[in-house]
Amino acid sequence: MKKISYVIGLFVLATCLLSCEEEVPVKDMGLESKLVLHCFLSPQYDTIAVTLSRSKSIFHKGTISAEVEYAVVEISSDNKTWTQIPYSKENNCYLLPQYQFPIVEGKTYYIRASSPNYETVTSSCTVPIWREVELSTEVAFETQSGKYPYYGTYAFLSLSWKDYRGEENYYSAMTAYLNYYEFYAPTAVVLSDKGKDGEKMNAFISAIEDCTYSDFMEYSEYPKYIIFMQTDRNCFLYENSIGMNRESSWDFESAFMIEPSLVYNNIKNGYGVFGALTFKTYKVDFRKETVEEDDFLK
Repeated sequence: MKKISYVIGLFVLATCLLSCEEEVPVKDMGLESKLVLHCFLSPQYDTIAVTLSRSKSIFHKGTISAEVEYAVVEISSDNKTWTQIPYSKENNCYLLPQYQFPIVEGKTYYIRASSPNYETVTSSCTVPIWREVELSTEVAFETQSGKYPYYGTYAFLSLSWKDYRGEENYYSAMTAYLNYYEFYAPTAVVLSDKGKDGEKMNAFISAIEDCTYSDFMEYSEYPKYIIFMQTDRNCFLYENSIGMNRESSWDFESAFMIEPSLVYNNIKNGYGVFGALTFKTYKVDFRKETVEEDDFLK
């Protein structure tokens, strides 16, 4: 009797599964290929650069060209009058010199891209207004006993400043040059002043391994060059999500237990990010505790 019931149960289950079988278009499942757009605006850049590619459906077999060359990519400052951004085959992206379309602090910009067989993607962002903050240096000597790369004795180099009070601010900092004695985070440090309005902010720049105070005083006779950025919310969320993905990939021991982290996306009908930032460059001497503006990128 038990065997009969078991067989009947299997039959009923198989019948149910067969009756539910139906071809569902990939588009209806939300898995179709979409346009992927990346663009970061800044008044300090001399050119607007847009990369446009296509995502790959999980059901797609074979290879697929990533770049989308024959698309119409346009930018606007009022969402009415649009300027086309031409494709540069040499650079595999869409480029527009800023003398033809200037980017200004405090203004909102709109972008759209269309290509045959794809939905038109759109987005917008507002360029942050640069707020003067006074940067200072901090050095801390610590012995680490954690996982790679943090074990041994290190000199941790940081920048600090006081947050501009009364508004939502996002910051980013990165070292423009490092020698072989150092390592630093693969992505720029990104920070938000949420819950810290008007308070002291601190950004890790780099670390020197096996370094005592006397070693540090001898080593740091050469200045460092720092790019200090003030970004919009889109840049912050995107870079932060990229950093979370990278950090989780470092933890090999528990990788199978880590929940996948989604990368931030603000592109309607597609994927990617459209953000804005302003920045200044500085020469920093951690030994002398000096921070000076320096146009080393020019």
